[in-house]
Amino acid sequence: MIEVPRGALTADEIAQTAEFFSFGTNDLTQTCLGMSRDDSGSSLDLTRNSKSSRRIHRYDSTIRCRSTDHMAVEKGNKTRPGIKARYLW
Repeated sequence: MIEVPRGALTADEIAQTAEFFSFGTNDLTQTCLGMSRDDSGSSLDLTRNSKSSRRIHRYDSTIRCRSTDHMAVEKGNKTRPGIKARYLW
């Protein structure tokens, strides 16, 4: 499972033994943005655990950190062409 940016950066090495990539988007988003779920609510001026807060968190995961997982899949495909990827929200 790729849960931190370093995992994405070394995806070509991981693909030598992995048959697929699984992305832990919650942890990956938090480490990409340098902010925890608890911090994001106050930083974004949203109530913790509100629907809006969860929606913003998912938005960040989808938009801001997408380049990290795209990079991992590209690197993985160079080592293991056609490697599959799945996302755990």
